[in-house]
Amino acid sequence: GDSQNEDMFVKRLTSEFYSQSNMSIYNRWGQEVYHNGNYGLDGTWWKGTDSHEDNVLPDGVYFYVLVVANKVTKEEEVYTGSIHLFGEETF
Repeated sequence: GDSQNEDMFVKRLTSEFYSQSNMSIYNRWGQEVYHNGNYGLDGTWWKGTDSHEDNVLPDGVYFYVLVVANKVTKEEEVYTGSIHLFGEETF
């Protein structure tokens, strides 16, 4: 809500380097809450909402899996990690 860090932007994730990009976000119970099969390559980034109804997700820790097809190396790359969402009332 402060116009900073609003999107989960991945630097250099462009069609210049990658032919495919699959992003899945999971809640702490392992349920997929967001999925984009062309993540970043279609110009959209995760904004802390679910992909089903575009609802803002509650504060908490979420886990991501990003699978990309590298055009240069012709290899699949997998990136995983966690991200913590903070609501406006937290600040």
